[in-house]
Amino acid sequence: MAEKKRNSTSTKDTLLKKPEDWWIRGTSETCAFFGVSAQTLSDWEKRGAPKEGYGKWDIKKLVEWKYGAKAGDLSPEARKLMAEANYREAKAAQEAIKLAVQRGEYVATAEVTQDLKRLFTVLKRALLAIGHEIATELNTFDPDVALEAKKVVDNAVQNALGQLAKGEFLQRK
Repeated sequence: MAEKKRNSTSTKDTLLKKPEDWWIRGTSETCAFFGVSAQTLSDWEKRGAPKEGYGKWDIKKLVEWKYGAKAGDLSPEARKLMAEANYREAKAAQEAIKLAVQRGEYVATAEVTQDLKRLFTVLKRALLAIGHEIATELNTFDPDVALEAKKVVDNAVQNALGQLAKGEFLQRK
């Protein structure tokens, strides 16, 4: 009977509290709410769980701490799990790259750079030769037109090569 009286007093006290204080509970009620032991609650406190005072816990703050209820405000456990997951993903990506290198799916940067330099040199020479080839063909018909055509083609090629050298072609999508 004494226990029944104590429970009704506790409920009465809870109803008289301010609404923001409703979430503040004793250790036994907090343990019951989370389904953990007092030792677990003590361990949580050591890991940074918010506590209102001796034997008093704010359930709302504990939920936010434990489960990361606020956006960007993760509990230490959640941050640790996330960090471990990110580490495992990065490690797996690293291993995938190593495997691809062993299979010959990746090429050394120096090799690609050398090949591209050679390719662009050949391309530049071929483009610059277009104006001369046109002028040679047109020269038999009209030498003045041949020179004018050569100038137009050479200017267009020089402009294109200049834009390519500046990277302007790469910036357009």
